[in-house]
Amino acid sequence: MVLEAAGTDYRSSPGNAFSYAVQQGWLCSRLQGSDAIRLDDLSLLIMRAFDIPGGIFYRLTGNSHYAYRELQYLSIIQGRVSPGMEVQGDLLLSLINRVLSMEGSYK
Repeated sequence: MVLEAAGTDYRSSPGNAFSYAVQQGWLCSRLQGSDAIRLDDLSLLIMRAFDIPGGIFYRLTGNSHYAYRELQYLSIIQGRVSPGMEVQGDLLLSLINRVLSMEGSYK
């Protein structure tokens, strides 16, 4: 869903989307296609798929921790959440909606 919303160039099956994200380096290497995604890993995917530049620490490290922190700073991630929590569908849709509504304002 993230890749589709970002308008990336991949084929529409979930397996192809996962492979594309891995090839682009948008997902952590420890993830497998059948794993539930954690919020910090999803943050990294969102930052990279939507080409959100991020702050200095994200630019220096490019890791999921600072991607999570950056999305909190941009108020895309809101509320009482943890970077290690598994993402459910309603949270995923909410995050994508916030990113799309703010698109361009973070660049």
